[in-house]
Amino acid sequence: MNAVPLEQLRYESFAGLVKANFRVWIEGEASLELELAEVTPRSILSGGADRPAHESFALVFLGPADRLLPQRIYWFESAQLGRFELFIVPVSRDQNGARYQATFNRLVQPG
Repeated sequence: MNAVPLEQLRYESFAGLVKANFRVWIEGEASLELELAEVTPRSILSGGADRPAHESFALVFLGPADRLLPQRIYWFESAQLGRFELFIVPVSRDQNGARYQATFNRLVQPG
């Protein structure tokens, strides 16, 4: 599967994939499935005449409770989006599973 630059993936790319599974490569051949549990609403801060606009949103993934991944960059794979790198941070763990968050704060790309 070809790698997709994260800059090419937009809020809309993820918004329609809530409840979809993503394969996360941990090391070598080892992987784990995480479910995209939530895509927070996107906020756009207008930059004004001399500054570009910025967007902000977050992805929340749910994984198994018995395995907590440390915060770092992982390769993610999705049938819909392809293979891309994403920095995730563990934010909670309970009997339902471990939750991870990836936050996007970036310039709004035209088009």
